[in-house]
Amino acid sequence: MSAAAIRMSVLQTRQPQQKRATAYTLVKDMKWILLVLNVLAVVPIFQVVHAYKIALPKKHSFASLYPTLLRLFCFIGALMYFYMVFSPFAKISIFIYSELDNATIALELLLGPLSGVIILWKSERKSKNFITIINLLLGVDKELQRHSHAPRALENKCAHLERYMWMPLVHVVAVCILQWLHVRKCTSYLYCLSMYFFYMLLHAIIISYVVWVATLLHLLAVRFRYLNEFIQIYTTRQGARLNAVNMRSTASETFTADMLLFYREHNNLLTIHRKLNDFVHITLLVFIAYFSYTSALSMYQVYLTLTKLDVNNIRGILWCLIYLCVYVPIVALLMRHSDVATKEANAMSHAVARIYGRDKAQQHLIDKFLTFSVKQDAEFTAFGFFPINMPTLFNISSAIIAYVVILIQFKQLEETRAGASA
Repeated sequence: MSAAAIRMSVLQTRQPQQKRATAYTLVKDMKWILLVLNVLAVVPIFQVVHAYKIALPKKHSFASLYPTLLRLFCFIGALMYFYMVFSPFAKISIFIYSELDNATIALELLLGPLSGVIILWKSERKSKNFITIINLLLGVDKELQRHSHAPRALENKCAHLERYMWMPLVHVVAVCILQWLHVRKCTSYLYCLSMYFFYMLLHAIIISYVVWVATLLHLLAVRFRYLNEFIQIYTTRQGARLNAVNMRSTASETFTADMLLFYREHNNLLTIHRKLNDFVHITLLVFIAYFSYTSALSMYQVYLTLTKLDVNNIRGILWCLIYLCVYVPIVALLMRHSDVATKEANAMSHAVARIYGRDKAQQHLIDKFLTFSVKQDAEFTAFGFFPINMPTLFNISSAIIAYVVILIQFKQLEETRAGASA
């Protein structure tokens, strides 16, 4: 037996021993994330059909009725919350903390639950889309991992995302402690408890939804990176010689077959990327708008309350800091994972361009792939208005800071004029 045949035999016997990424391992890696999403009805409860497929449960079962009932409860609660915000009691329980006018605070308090309602509405209308996206990812896993030249076992590595699912709990506990110190001033305990319950529930839905989108982008980035590492076996002289020897054994492992595999799976991943963007672009646009508006008001509120320190103003500062400490890491997580997924998707053309030592026919295939890749640059956007990436986060932060500085300057100008007229 030749050395090449022995090498291929050893490679094929070792491959099944690797722990492959399947639907079971994916659910296991995301078990805590999925638990929170299922409890909040952001993602429908699904079941694993086989190693590379998941499906929705049967109709009229508890798993299928629970998300519908919880969403209906949240919609009714949102309507009650909107009524409470504009009720006469709201001035006592909400606006006592603020140095801003009531209309500004009411708009701020309405935008957050409105984002939660839009998320629930989109989740109800397109609950099957998440299942489709996961099944498409599992289909890519199956094709990549069964190839004899697979570089390593595919790992999801979702552990670092699980700690962000604690953010809703941190937000709830912080708001409960802050409101417990103030609940004695409420005219009605039932009114205060119900209003803040729905407020925290809708914000928990918003936070978990953004973390879920970031998780899907992370899974996409992992697979784009895995495919790019797959291509690297052809990008060095040593790899080119090794594969030239190995590929003489069977016709199915030729360079052309591998390039077709790269092209097909890269196109599948780009399709998943576009489907995910089409599903979440409206909700992310509303969320980022809410985050920008509320962050600017929170920073401005902190400045105003620092000039007039008393018990109520300290609570107002704490309220603003709670919001910023919870939402800034969530937005940074979304922007970072979207940026990484986009860069990994666009990096494949650079990896293919470095393929070494090919004849004219194979080079022609590489050129066709590069021409196609130039026309399909991946980009994750908020309804097409702006890309969701780290430069956008920097631009949003700069705009918020500039807006707050302008508000402070106008405030100081008003105080100067009032002092001069007095």
